[in-house]
Amino acid sequence: MDIKQLRYFVGVIQAGSISKAADTLRIAQPALGLHIRRLEEELSVPLMTRHSRGVEPTEAGQILFDSAVRILADVDATSRALREFTGPPRGKVTLGLTPSLNAALAASVIRRCSAEIPLVSITMVEELSGVLAEWIAAGRLDIALAYNVPEGRALINEPLLSEELFWVTPIGDDVDYPAEVPFSTLATHPLIMPGLRHTMRRLLEDAAAKEGITLDVVFEMQSVSTVKELVEEGIGATVLPLGAVRHEVDRGILRAQRIVSPTISRVVHLLRPSVHAPSKAESEIVRIILDLARSVQESAAWTVLSPQ
Repeated sequence: MDIKQLRYFVGVIQAGSISKAADTLRIAQPALGLHIRRLEEELSVPLMTRHSRGVEPTEAGQILFDSAVRILADVDATSRALREFTGPPRGKVTLGLTPSLNAALAASVIRRCSAEIPLVSITMVEELSGVLAEWIAAGRLDIALAYNVPEGRALINEPLLSEELFWVTPIGDDVDYPAEVPFSTLATHPLIMPGLRHTMRRLLEDAAAKEGITLDVVFEMQSVSTVKELVEEGIGATVLPLGAVRHEVDRGILRAQRIVSPTISRVVHLLRPSVHAPSKAESEIVRIILDLARSVQESAAWTVLSPQ
């Protein structure tokens, strides 16, 4: 069993068909079929079931597929790291962010990376924390920033930032509002919030239950930009980290007040696959993220936790 055989096998399973995989892998279909048969003979176990719709992995084939994906990722990462050992960082990096972190950090990360590591191509993916953790463990992302991720997954999980949450309302008059509001204020307004799958929503609901109050969530949505737009129009209030509304607050569009009694905060975790060491490009992106976090600690109400 060698790396080429593993690549061919993974390609066939991912394509669901030997003919489709042959086109993708640029190999003749009979030759590809021969490689798979030899792999099955070597391992003395059927690896896939062939039917009219294509192929599916057997139970043994699924075990090999899962291992092969990790092995190939490690081989590719090692090869990439050796190529990058000298010279500037280069290559492709996929970075996952939650919606609020995307609103707070994405543009700044892109500007810094464009200026400092121009040979690195970045793909940004926005999703909820649980999905990002699953995709890191599956090797679909290189780096992710997510909230309150449980231990025990196939990933490296490092606390990076502590982030406070703020009460966000529209600017409606010239009244001098206090910088802080008690948590009980959240029960006095209709709210626009993400659904219960979202870690922030669960955090707020747990705090509300402890305080004996009920949150009046009238609209649920994940898009931070849409939530901010609706709050600006006076349709409801919301809770967001200060970094996600910093620009609107500075422009006098939205008001953000720190929530106290109790304060509500959450931890941002840096996630990376555990199957391979970070590439030079990935390490540079982590450096830039941490540097940005340090530079805006006060304005974004962040506390840096991990000196990468």
